[in-house]
Amino acid sequence: KYQTGDAQKYFITLRCYEIGDITVTPYSHIWPRIKYGSHTVTERGKRNVPTTLINPTDTLTDTEVYIYSADRLIDVGDLSPLMVGYANFSMANKLKTLKLGDGAEGYTNTHLNELYVGNNDLLTTLDVRNCPNLTMTVDLSGCDGLETIEATGSGVKGFTLPVGGQLKTIHLPNTVANLTLRGMKQLTELTMEGYGNLTTLRIEDTPNVPLETIINGATSLERVRLIDVEWTASSGE
Repeated sequence: KYQTGDAQKYFITLRCYEIGDITVTPYSHIWPRIKYGSHTVTERGKRNVPTTLINPTDTLTDTEVYIYSADRLIDVGDLSPLMVGYANFSMANKLKTLKLGDGAEGYTNTHLNELYVGNNDLLTTLDVRNCPNLTMTVDLSGCDGLETIEATGSGVKGFTLPVGGQLKTIHLPNTVANLTLRGMKQLTELTMEGYGNLTTLRIEDTPNVPLETIINGATSLERVRLIDVEWTASSGE
């Protein structure tokens, strides 16, 4: 039951470059299973109890890692030490957090270049800090419950976000080219490391956006759409 059928059908795909163990937290009682390269590890897992599956290999160098029973997991722990290159979580629709990067001094993951999240209403936090080669636009349009995005030091061009939703905090790098926020009424904090690469700005029905700072700093803006915003400009220019 826990090794075949749906348990094998739903999985997370990673390509890892550094040795590390993965700790999963099941949504229900299962036997979590991870395949580190050619080695398979299985442990007894209980609902809401973190379970560590020890990596038995000596090296992970662009090694495929599969985490099975993905639809029964609410957490896969801190993946930043594994220096993940490719990551696909589209079958893990109960995850609450995804941590692929880190803000610690000296931390850099130059391997991460592809990230796919899929549709996940329960996901609240995404961390891809200091992943400079993640240069794609990350699709989060199916993550209505997302509250926090940590992306400073990454190379992302933008995030495709749901209309409305629960987003409260978003920290972005200076590589963002498209900033689109629609119906984000819960937003309380938006920061960017720079605005020079921003070419498209679309803000609709989203308060607490530092519009004047963004527009004054976005010297490459080509398309701007502002609807239902309040803006008291302080600049006389």
